[in-house]
Amino acid sequence: MSRKIVDIPATAHFDFLHGSYSSAKWKIPYFVTTVSLKDAAEHLHLTSEIPGSEDILWSIDELYQRDINWNRVERQIVPYLRNAEVPQFFNAITIALLPRDLAAAKIGDGFDDAGGWNPPKLESPPSYEKVVNVGPITLGFWDDWDGPHDIGFRSGRMRWNKDQVFGVAIDGQHRLAAIKSLAAGSVDPAVSNSRVPVIFLLFDERVGFQAPGRPETVEILRRLFIDLNKHSQTVSRGRQILLDDRDPHAVCVRKIVAERLSNTIDSLDGPSPRMPLSLIDWHSEQAKFDTGPYISTVLGLDWAVTKILGTKPISDWTDYVAIEKQIKALIYRLGVTLKDASARLQDQAALSMTPFVYSDEDLTEISDAFASVWSPAVIDLFTKFQPYFDLVSLRDGEGTLSLQFQEWYRLYEAKEKEKNAGGHAAQNYGKFIQRVSSREENPIGETTLQAQLYKIESFKRDSLAFNVVFQRALMEGLLEYAKFDSAQVDELAPDYESESIDFAEEQWEFSSFAPTVEGEEVVVDSEYASSGNGSTKSSTRADEMKVQTESRVIEYVRSLNRIISAVPDFLNIEMKFEHPEREGTHLFWLGSLRKPDGGIDFTQGASTRAKDILFIAAAMCLYDDRLDPGNPSDFDKFWSECRDPNGPSVCRAVYRALVRQSNDQAIGGRILKSRQEEYNCDVAEEELYWRFRYLWESVGL
Repeated sequence: MSRKIVDIPATAHFDFLHGSYSSAKWKIPYFVTTVSLKDAAEHLHLTSEIPGSEDILWSIDELYQRDINWNRVERQIVPYLRNAEVPQFFNAITIALLPRDLAAAKIGDGFDDAGGWNPPKLESPPSYEKVVNVGPITLGFWDDWDGPHDIGFRSGRMRWNKDQVFGVAIDGQHRLAAIKSLAAGSVDPAVSNSRVPVIFLLFDERVGFQAPGRPETVEILRRLFIDLNKHSQTVSRGRQILLDDRDPHAVCVRKIVAERLSNTIDSLDGPSPRMPLSLIDWHSEQAKFDTGPYISTVLGLDWAVTKILGTKPISDWTDYVAIEKQIKALIYRLGVTLKDASARLQDQAALSMTPFVYSDEDLTEISDAFASVWSPAVIDLFTKFQPYFDLVSLRDGEGTLSLQFQEWYRLYEAKEKEKNAGGHAAQNYGKFIQRVSSREENPIGETTLQAQLYKIESFKRDSLAFNVVFQRALMEGLLEYAKFDSAQVDELAPDYESESIDFAEEQWEFSSFAPTVEGEEVVVDSEYASSGNGSTKSSTRADEMKVQTESRVIEYVRSLNRIISAVPDFLNIEMKFEHPEREGTHLFWLGSLRKPDGGIDFTQGASTRAKDILFIAAAMCLYDDRLDPGNPSDFDKFWSECRDPNGPSVCRAVYRALVRQSNDQAIGGRILKSRQEEYNCDVAEEELYWRFRYLWESVGL
């Protein structure tokens, strides 16, 4: 009689010692062993290799911690392993043994008895007192036992079916990556003679696992993964922003961005809006976003938060003077009290070299106030300013908000930056393409993904909106404009009453947002937000700031959208305008964002100069909207009121900006210098006059 022989792809045998970490609710069993570098390279995996990882809604913490810095691996860790002149030693790598559904190319939920498992047999001659199968994993014990906490359970030998178990590193990813790199086709003695300590985690009750609420295997993996990796090494500024939960700047930035990946833009709507990660470059550690699918970057948001708070991040937590300045800035910019923090700082300052730490209560007060006062304004600016709104709409319509596209672009960007054409990033990219293009459901090919990216980058091309220098100007312009309170805005209103719009009550859902049309009236909010029955709410200073910021960002964005609608070239660095008193070509952005010899000036100074252009442009629209939005207004009257020391506050603020930009180092002076003319204050101001008059007449103010 013939017998069917099942050929099981089994791992090597691993001798183990068993233990567990136990608390009142959790019991985490582990098996300690040693593994040859060759077996580690073959049987153990990186988190980026998890089957179906592109469909997992990774959180910010997980996204960063699963990322491999291959430069660090190849330039630091691998050379260390190969260096015969120094002793080598690695700490243990922690591996979670997960159920693998090879056919579906994904991670399963557990090693239940109905999984169709094929565990391999343990080879003789060792005799085992007890053998247990946990799904496709076989464990043999030298001694008998009645339960996982008996002495007999503490030692034995194990192996598993490689097709049905996925051993993934949740601690020591870079060490494992270096081992894989070293062991690939190597005959190095370090590979054949070395063994690395490994800790296997197995989330199954048969080996002593216990957890409250029976969480899914992937969720357990994620929790342990974050805890083990969060503080393992010094991280870059970009990663620190999204991982540090003790720094006020970091917690404020995280109030702007979503906590995890998503394939929708739903986080933009609701009482606590967040920017979807699909719109923010969280992984590349750069400020630029002129290419790629993003509206901004984490570093860009960090810069914006620094400007909003008016204080830099603290680098030395024993610098009590700097910390005191930061606390005062936070109180002023967020409307918080931070009484406990101030008192605690005074106490600690008396104890030299005692680092100051914000308490959980301090950080909650800071983050809640930022989320209320500033986060919605930043998100509105970065999603409702016309070019950004259009990009989000394009991406939504083209399907590039999907998790697959997000993961593809991350891998594509890493591949493009890698100097070695056949390096690890290229290999990971190739594996991803093979996986998503060959799957049964919703396959997608590389050509389609590249075509989607091309459409996005074609949309961005030649638009100032997608340059860091302009976005900084846009943000600074808003901060300048947001200084206007209701009383200052009301000074512009005519004596007669007109129907007003209460912007504090207006609902702006992203899905229903329509850009401002030419001629639409914009009127500011009342002093306080009104309740549903028309009564005035009592409000804290933070509440008042929230109402003011909400009103100003709506006005600011609508005004700029109105200008873009009327002047389509407004965001082109080569935009030209008519100068009645001078013949030839006149470049609108010359002296601010455009360099005299051509191209964009990417300096912070250029952003500051352009900031005043955007601020004045928005203030002009506000002036017209409050004065007489239904009829053409007189630009020269506006210009005259700006020069009047007793004029409205808005006009006087415009004049201060005009004075700033008329000096010899600002816009006016730079324009004259580009024409090789001697500086003259009046001529420099005249250059600004004709630029703003052109906008005024083009928009129809």
